[in-house]
Amino acid sequence: MNIRQLKYFLTIAEEGQITSAAAKLNISQPPLSNQLKLLENELGVQLFRRNSRSMVLTKAGVMLQKHAQNILREYKFTMEEFAKLKEGTHGSLYIATVCSASIDFLPKAISALKLEAPYIDVQIFEVDCQHIPTLLQNGTAELGISREPFDHALYDYLYIDEHGIMDDEDYFVAVSISEQMPHGSSDSINLADLSDKPLIVHRFYEKMTTELCTNIGFTPKYICTNENVMTSLSWALEGLGIAIVPKSSAQLIQKLVGYEKLIVRRIDQPGFSSNTALIWSKNSYISPTAQNFIDYLKKSSDK
Repeated sequence: MNIRQLKYFLTIAEEGQITSAAAKLNISQPPLSNQLKLLENELGVQLFRRNSRSMVLTKAGVMLQKHAQNILREYKFTMEEFAKLKEGTHGSLYIATVCSASIDFLPKAISALKLEAPYIDVQIFEVDCQHIPTLLQNGTAELGISREPFDHALYDYLYIDEHGIMDDEDYFVAVSISEQMPHGSSDSINLADLSDKPLIVHRFYEKMTTELCTNIGFTPKYICTNENVMTSLSWALEGLGIAIVPKSSAQLIQKLVGYEKLIVRRIDQPGFSSNTALIWSKNSYISPTAQNFIDYLKKSSDK
């Protein structure tokens, strides 16, 4: 028994004749009669009482008609669901992400996407940058939101910020209360201005920061290394030191109670930048739902 045979059977039951059923199905009469015979043989029952003018359902035929209608209804529903899944309008997004993106970028991006694909859901795995490649490689997540550096040879990517695809470089800033910040009226400072200051830094940026400081002649004084930008900003708000964070992450300041006390200064230092990117593994399967999200970001950047 298969879907085609059930469709044939229901059409014969509706038309009451092999000839008219064959015409409606746009096939010749012999193949239709043969399929009906195969179905009756498989079930071991007679489905129709035949006479010279019409075919009338037997008791067994009436029972099959009921079940066939339910089966074809479920079949149609299933095919429609898979078509929606193929279009990327249904299904789950599996995203491994740094904390700052799950607080700012993702809620805005998903909220906008759901206007076009209202039936998607999102599975988020908040980890530090070092663990995102592992989740992509073992299939736990399809997409990652990570800071640079990452291996451009292994991943396709789009640079993003809190608004979507970014247009400029994400430089680093220093954040602190006024008592900690080096004095001056400028909106920027030199990295050397932080040589004698207590510094707070995400562990992912510690090596890069140390190398840049060493290159200009001083060893940084870290009073806190951590794995969450909100931790860096919170410590800075308490006056414990100066947080070094990417410009885009500094947007999270407004999530803190008392953020008005914080000062933000751009750090003018060549090579001191780290963009955020949506990444996915090259040469691996990407579900329609994930591809729809990628395409949406590309499309929204063109508006």
